[in-house]
Amino acid sequence: MKKFINSFFSLIYYEIIMRNLLLFIQKFNFVILFIVLEVFSLFLAISSNVSRKSTAFNSANVITGFIYEQINFYRNYFYLRKENEILLRDNTQLRNEINSSYKFDTAFYQLLHDTIFIQQYSYQSARILKNSIHKPNNYITIDKGSKQGVEEDMAVINADGVIGIVVKVSTNFSTAISLLNSKIGISAKIKANGYYGSVVWDGQNYMHAILKEIPNHVELNVGDTIVTSGYSSIFPEGILIGEITEFEKNSQDNFYTIKVKLSVDFKNIQNVYLIKNLLRKEQLQLEEEVIQQLE
Repeated sequence: MKKFINSFFSLIYYEIIMRNLLLFIQKFNFVILFIVLEVFSLFLAISSNVSRKSTAFNSANVITGFIYEQINFYRNYFYLRKENEILLRDNTQLRNEINSSYKFDTAFYQLLHDTIFIQQYSYQSARILKNSIHKPNNYITIDKGSKQGVEEDMAVINADGVIGIVVKVSTNFSTAISLLNSKIGISAKIKANGYYGSVVWDGQNYMHAILKEIPNHVELNVGDTIVTSGYSSIFPEGILIGEITEFEKNSQDNFYTIKVKLSVDFKNIQNVYLIKNLLRKEQLQLEEEVIQQLE
């Protein structure tokens, strides 16, 4: 009985469709006939003339190519984020493998055997969830926390250079103090001559900072590269910070006032790397013991 009812309703459904189709053809029969005759005439015109046939096919190829090009463009756009994540993951792996992540141990008794490399820095990729640039003291929020291995005092960088330092960590998120923050200074050096000082933000332009503590006798040039010094227990040596755009001697304290154009565009930061110094605790503990002995 159920099968009969289903068949009955199916017949009614198809009858309605056919009736509507016939009504549509009856209502627009002249239009449909016109389109069919036009297509047929165009086909005859193209078939009878080689040059027209070639032109028609070429035009069709151009249109088809344009359509496929647009489809590929939008497809690539929607897959761009996924590709960026894959690229970021690959870059993170490479950064963990480069020599600057390792400390070369040249102890004499070890040289009797093999050259020993101790990994000092580990890299982890993350994304920026929130960022500010217009406040006197700016912070950024990152999409990873203690559950993903993030700890306080980890360095934050991207492919362009230094961004900041992690200061607060929750289970799944962390907050970093930005380089655009008057409360921190990044230990930096001039790459050309090795003289070091501190890069601080003066709270004015998000594209520039100030390099302090460089003596007046040092030879400087506009365009000199500024990188991390490696004297900090947070940042590895040689991470790009920016380049010198202006400088002038200060007769009062015998130090330069140096303006640095930052390499990172803080108005457009999305993907970052978090750097952990695996030997930091040992270093700080030793330094603290020395300080206590000297006091």
